[in-house]
Amino acid sequence: MLFALVALAVTRCTPRRTEIPQTRADTAFTVCVDAGHGGSDNGASWEGRLEKEDNLRLAEALKQALEDRNVGVIMTRSDDSTLSLEERVEIANAEQADLFISLHRNAAEAGNGVELWVAQGVSEPTWDYAEALRAALVEVGVQKDRGIRSGTQSGNGSYYVLRNTTMPAVLVEMGFMQDGEDNRLFDDKLEDYAAALAEAVVTYWQSDE
Repeated sequence: MLFALVALAVTRCTPRRTEIPQTRADTAFTVCVDAGHGGSDNGASWEGRLEKEDNLRLAEALKQALEDRNVGVIMTRSDDSTLSLEERVEIANAEQADLFISLHRNAAEAGNGVELWVAQGVSEPTWDYAEALRAALVEVGVQKDRGIRSGTQSGNGSYYVLRNTTMPAVLVEMGFMQDGEDNRLFDDKLEDYAAALAEAVVTYWQSDE
């Protein structure tokens, strides 16, 4: 009985690792797609709508769009799992992804539109990567282009997943949860957003080679 309990405890303490797609070996580069929040962490919510679910919907669509373009994909989560920020970074770094994109929805009493975040003091390639993603989303159509920002919304430091990943990393806030038009655009243009982001990733990578 004691052995079984110890084995169970070890299993529960072992971080879950996402399997690497078998197509990775045949691809030129790999992107780590991070669906923000998940499991016990709902993220933002509005009238029954949960950020964690929207994030995963877009992450799954982006994964498919990237694989359609022969890009390897690592998902930090592919279901409603609870993952720490440290685990997300560990997955991206351990698998040596070439690019990292974290998908989120925004939350505030007022506000609308899409914004992107990078860590403070990042190099020009990361800014170029963020700009490629921003321009692609704007071309599809957003309620407001809120641009690219560095640091965090609170003004303290940089987001953990952006400052601790070892590859160019961008966090995308895909509209505000409390704004009806942002939600409509997210739902109606989900596949278009995913395709645009995937195309921007490929274009950026090819131009940076």
